[in-house]
Amino acid sequence: MEPKKTPIIATCGLDCANECGIYRCPEDPEILQNHIDWFVSEGCKREDIDPAGLRCGTCHGAKADHWSADCGILACATDKHVKHCHQCAEFPCAMLGQWAAQSPRYARALARLQAMKDGVLLK
Repeated sequence: MEPKKTPIIATCGLDCANECGIYRCPEDPEILQNHIDWFVSEGCKREDIDPAGLRCGTCHGAKADHWSADCGILACATDKHVKHCHQCAEFPCAMLGQWAAQSPRYARALARLQAMKDGVLLK
């Protein structure tokens, strides 16, 4: 098992360095291939997938380097001038709750945000 990397916490609470495959694609050929295979399974043509495009500079970097520049959570946080959702007066909001209900990974991200709000960072 590969050692855990220093966390990079996204606006939504995901740990980019340890949980986000798109963030890790440029440094891990196996993760890159798994993502390409997934896109093909979803109907994309393999020849239309640019491996160099499977990357993310995190939501704290330039918007042009963010994998999902149209992310609703990031747009909301930007509008409210917060770096992380837990810094918002409306935290936790319905949008985050609905997002977190979609997967255990997202639910962990929401729990991480709550821990950050409480002054504790969950690993």
